[in-house]
Amino acid sequence: DDENSENQPWREGKFYFHGSTIQLTLKDSDPLENSVFHKSEQLKIFLESNLGKTLFMNVYRIMSAVSADDDDHELESQLIDLVGRDNAEFLNVVCQLIFCEDALAEKKRNGQSPTSIQA
Repeated sequence: DDENSENQPWREGKFYFHGSTIQLTLKDSDPLENSVFHKSEQLKIFLESNLGKTLFMNVYRIMSAVSADDDDHELESQLIDLVGRDNAEFLNVVCQLIFCEDALAEKKRNGQSPTSIQA
């Protein structure tokens, strides 16, 4: 798991945009606010404020339903058409969010509370 954390920083609640860590609104003194679950919720707020709630939800629905059978080029084209080239980098952030949520769901299946998983 430590090796995965180094290669997949979203497992620790670290998210990146344009190569820099996204600064989320958190209170360092509150352990609950430092949980990966809370950070993923803050990331949703970041995405909604930058893309708009409707656009974010449309992109999120499409990206979270991706399967191995989907045509990567067609999917990329559909998403770029939806968000526009200027906002294409946000697709990477949505992807980080989905990976993080999948990791949280896996921890939950293994009996850990998502709010107790600290970053």
